[in-house]
Amino acid sequence: MLIYEDISDIISKLAWNELVGQIEGDFIDCKRQIYDLSLDAQKVELAKDATSFANASGGFIIIGIETQKSQTHFSDEIVALNPFEVANIFDPNQHYSILNAWVYPKLENVRIEWRPEREGANRGFGIIVVPPQPDTKRPFLISKTILSSGKRVDILVGYAERKRDTSEPATLVELHAFLRDGMNFQRNISNQLAEIASRLPAGREAPHLPAEEITERVKKNLEATGLDKRKYFVLAAYPSEPTELPSLFNSSTNSITRILEQPPTIRDGAFALTTLDTAKIIDGDFRRVRNGSRKVVDLYPDGVLIFGCAADEAFLAWGIRDYEERPKLNTVALIEATYHFCLLYSEVLKRLSPKPKQIHFRFQLGNMHSSNGKPPVFIVPYGHNTAAQMFDDPAYPAPKDSAAKDIIISATDFDPGTVAYLILEQIYRWFGIESDFTIPYSEEIDGKRAISAARIQAI
Repeated sequence: MLIYEDISDIISKLAWNELVGQIEGDFIDCKRQIYDLSLDAQKVELAKDATSFANASGGFIIIGIETQKSQTHFSDEIVALNPFEVANIFDPNQHYSILNAWVYPKLENVRIEWRPEREGANRGFGIIVVPPQPDTKRPFLISKTILSSGKRVDILVGYAERKRDTSEPATLVELHAFLRDGMNFQRNISNQLAEIASRLPAGREAPHLPAEEITERVKKNLEATGLDKRKYFVLAAYPSEPTELPSLFNSSTNSITRILEQPPTIRDGAFALTTLDTAKIIDGDFRRVRNGSRKVVDLYPDGVLIFGCAADEAFLAWGIRDYEERPKLNTVALIEATYHFCLLYSEVLKRLSPKPKQIHFRFQLGNMHSSNGKPPVFIVPYGHNTAAQMFDDPAYPAPKDSAAKDIIISATDFDPGTVAYLILEQIYRWFGIESDFTIPYSEEIDGKRAISAARIQAI
């Protein structure tokens, strides 16, 4: 994944072909066509894209680059250059004017220009450079006065932040939470610490968790982002015996909170549990990170980890063309997300005290059957770029609208790849795939099948 310096170097050298095949990420947003700045909707889009980089670590908007969803990376892939002539099309002054009018506070050192595809060429690309902004000026807001009459002034306000390949605006609920938490920061922290202290007195023994409690927590996880009303996939892990995660409400450098915010990942653009969110304490009970309505991760002090994600084009069916007509799960996404969940739980397990003997793992799939006559969600169990995937043959449709299955794993010598394989084996079996089928991107180690990080990295 390209970093800020890489992109700056490519632009300065006019080495545009080096972008083709790369994936969008934290520092680059590509547009096939210019913004139509005669429309307010496009003015908002420009302001959103620019402020999303300003609220993160800076970045580049490049106009004249075509992208498409990648089936092997959780990002859009740059597939073609689409340069255009500068004359009367791309006006930097108009872009500056709109950013000045629609963004508060004013962005510092933004550079907007047209660069040729090669020296002397009359075609090229529009470039908007948003350098890293001072922390003291954040957040940058999208703001527009829509009515100013006498004593009344009405202003629209929005917030966006770059997260991997998206510049997703905050929802009304999230924006309210930002304002509420900022206005009541000291009181909130004091109340939360007091509640945590009352819930976790010295020597407290955590209760054993019945399956019904896990079901309720999964429900809470899905409802947090509206995933319960969409096609969804859930993975949950919880210990069989009472145990505790002492460092959950600690934000020090090596705490589990920091790992929740920056979970382990095996490659750039991975279908991982990364959200780029700050882990928030919810109701004094648990920590949560989320990535818009795509995915949400909850971690509890009794060692319960829950990951919910969209099982549609937003995540688990990422890169599937004509999804509405052929709602197929992306095999790479399913396998890699499951592996990364197990990888994160291995970090949780290291910090549990006392260490449990067994761990329950649960997968859930929901809303797999459409209510509008469309076919049910299906899976082609083979790897990417195989003939089976190209022709959807064989295709295994979801037998029911939902599924829930628990398996028990020994916590001794916990291996993420082996556990991921066992979970995926159960998922494949639910779709009707024979148990002797070998799941892609796996290898045999000491007589056991395991998902292989190296084989996923080689995709």
